[in-house]
Amino acid sequence: MDKLRETVVGFGTGNEELTREEIETARALSRHDHRHTGGAAA
Repeated sequence: MDKLRETVVGFGTGNEELTREEIETARALSRHDHRHTGGAAA
């Protein structure tokens, strides 16, 4: 989650485009969180 926060903060404070690694990291963390939340709700 720390990497995702860094990515979001970096995106919000700069005008630079996100790198492919940053996008893939955010997607991977998002998928992980989604599965975790979905399992808890079931």
